[in-house]
Amino acid sequence: MYHIFSDIICILLWLMNPKDDTTIKNFGAAVRQLRKERGLTLLQLSESCDVDYTTISKIERGLINTTITMVARIAKALEVKPSVLID
Repeated sequence: MYHIFSDIICILLWLMNPKDDTTIKNFGAAVRQLRKERGLTLLQLSESCDVDYTTISKIERGLINTTITMVARIAKALEVKPSVLID
């Protein structure tokens, strides 16, 4: 149970600073790396997250900040804890 709360706190702190370009780019790079390690295309990951593939593309390139809901969807689709994407 503690891990869930620490993941949520980590994500909330990250989302509270939407202008932190380094964090946004690092998050996107982590998503891209894990997606490729799992052999998924942008389209496959986007379908698992129920969003358009262009949204995943923008996240991976660090062009947009995203919501906590999307972080959770991406983490679930990549079969990792959300904190793995943010560390």
